[in-house]
Amino acid sequence: MINIQSFTANFNREPLISPFGFKGGFIDELWHSRVKLTSSAGTSYTGRGTQSVLWSDPGVFSSYSATGGNALMLLVSEY
Repeated sequence: MINIQSFTANFNREPLISPFGFKGGFIDELWHSRVKLTSSAGTSYTGRGTQSVLWSDPGVFSSYSATGGNALMLLVSEY
């Protein structure tokens, strides 16, 4: 069992050379998220991932801007 003492979350944006389309939707950037956890024992763990609301949830993609959808995804990672 890991007891989380602290965490940090951040991201960076990667612009795409040209818009990328999938099932009628298009994006022009990817968000790379990073989360670092520190346990009560002092051990650190880092997780990294590339997120894209275009691939994840068509309802969220159609209801929010690309930035808004990615921000929601980052909030889930932070949670």
